[in-house]
Amino acid sequence: MGLLDAFKNMMEQPSAKATPAPSQSKPAPAPIKSAPVASPDTFKVKFSDNMPYYDPEFGSVEVMFNGFAEVKSESWAKDPKGQDFVSSIITMSIKKELMACGNDKVSYKDLNRQVISINKACTDALKEKNIEAKSINIASITLTAESRQAVDKARKAKELG
Repeated sequence: MGLLDAFKNMMEQPSAKATPAPSQSKPAPAPIKSAPVASPDTFKVKFSDNMPYYDPEFGSVEVMFNGFAEVKSESWAKDPKGQDFVSSIITMSIKKELMACGNDKVSYKDLNRQVISINKACTDALKEKNIEAKSINIASITLTAESRQAVDKARKAKELG
């Protein structure tokens, strides 16, 4: 009898293993949950930039912002430059909103409180380009290191002054 015939015989014979008694049986494994499958037209984008900002107390400073977004767009998901395009739309929307905050004399210290209106502006700008914003997360809006030093210096001068 060849090796193949021996294998076939082994497969056809009933198993000799006894089934465990009900008290010794293992609990049934929990069903496996599959992770949600991302849509092929959904993709993630990072954004960050610096820009001049007019603070009512300290004058001209430079702020930086960064974050990420998840968007859905059938046409831009397939385009190699889609992430850059979406990132530029978000960046320009944030800059426009921050300029409006400067005109409204909002202190740089209060910019993080403006995130809701900034997110809405970004969502609206993306919608104009037929891009759905699944989520937009602005991680921070802060002074650049150079502006932080200048503000600290100005504060010290006022305290001594």
